[in-house]
Amino acid sequence: MNSDIVMNNSIWGKAVRICGLYCGLILIGCAVAPDQRHYVDGVVMVAPPAPQPEVIGDAPVAGEVWLAG
Repeated sequence: MNSDIVMNNSIWGKAVRICGLYCGLILIGCAVAPDQRHYVDGVVMVAPPAPQPEVIGDAPVAGEVWLAG
C-alpha cells in the first residue's frame, strides 16, 4: 500500500514538472512586440544643437586611425 502512494506521488511529480516545462515553452512564444507606430504630426520648432568641436590628438599607438564622431 505504501509503495502505491510513493509511486503515485512520483508519477504526479513527473507530470507536474512536464506540464510546467510545456507551459513555460508555450509562454516563451507569446512574446509581443511593442507597437512601433508612434508618429506625431507637427513641425519641430527647435534648432539642432551646435556641432561639438573635436580635437584630433596624436595616435597613442602607431597604425591607429582617427574616426570623427
